[in-house]
Amino acid sequence: MIRIVRYISNIVTGVIVFLFAFLMSGALVEESRLIPSRWYYFLLAAVWITGLFWQIKPRMRAWGIIITMLPTAYILIAFYLAWMFQNTLV
Repeated sequence: MIRIVRYISNIVTGVIVFLFAFLMSGALVEESRLIPSRWYYFLLAAVWITGLFWQIKPRMRAWGIIITMLPTAYILIAFYLAWMFQNTLV
């Protein structure tokens, strides 16, 4: 039961992060080189979904967690740096 709740919470968190990143990338992509075009997020989503499926298998669970964290961390760090540089340049 705990495994199912954790899996569902990972999906909800990832969907929220990717929707936020996908929508905000249009606003910041012209002003920052850190944030690539919107199509790049489909690749990150594919990596993230692969990590979710790897979390199901007991042998691959640790790798699945690591692979799931990488795109999320990249998106959050890129948006923070873009926001920080945008505020210092204005």
